[in-house]
Parts: sequence; C-alpha cells; structure tokens
Amino acid sequence: MTTVSKGDIIELKALHNPPVLVKYVLEATVLLLGHSPAEAKNWKFVRGILNDPTLLNQLKNFHAENCDPESAKKAKELLEDITEEKVCKVSKAASQLVNWAKNAVDECESAGKLKDPS
Repeated sequence: MTTVSKGDIIELKALHNPPVLVKYVLEATVLLLGHSPAEAKNWKFVRGILNDPTLLNQLKNFHAENCDPESAKKAKELLEDITEEKVCKVSKAASQLVNWAKNAVDECESAGKLKDPS
C-alpha cells in the first residue's frame, strides 16, 4: 500500500475548509475504514479521525475482507474521476491518501466486495 506519512495527516487536519477533491478523498477513506456515509461527509468527524493516533496503523493494516460492500462501492464512485495528479495540484498530502484509497478499493474489488449480488 502507498505510504501515508504523519506529516500528510498533520497537513490534512490543518485544513479548515478543504478543496472538494480533498473532501472526496477523505470521505472515501473514512468509508473504507468502516464509518457511515453520514460520518464520512461530516468534516468535523473526519478531522476527529485525522486526530486519531491509530489512523496510520488503520491505513497500514487495512483488510478488504472487513470492508462493507456498500462503503466500498461508494468510495469507488467518489474516487472514479480523481487522479493523483489532480489531487496533487491542491494538496500533496491528499495525493498520498488518494493512492491509498484507490489501492484499498482495488483490494475490495479483488475480494469480491464490489460485485452486485445475483
């Protein structure tokens, strides 16, 4: 998985009104970590997640098989048109996180979490 550093997290939590691309990346990340869509959209809640001292370990130890299928689908939709290059123009820190989130979505897809029930 892509490396997200403590410095990246510090930079992201310092944002008071993050750009839309950054919000989407963080929303997708929070969904993949198992939080509800309502929580993922709430910037105050997301900042709380960014303040969690275990966040880097949660990212490092992500297991796709534990991810909720609906959350994985929503994260994939949020990240669909987002590239590292686009995000890097507004936040270098978020560009590291978008790589993590896209890799996590790919893992969810490999684990069968994005398949529609037949």
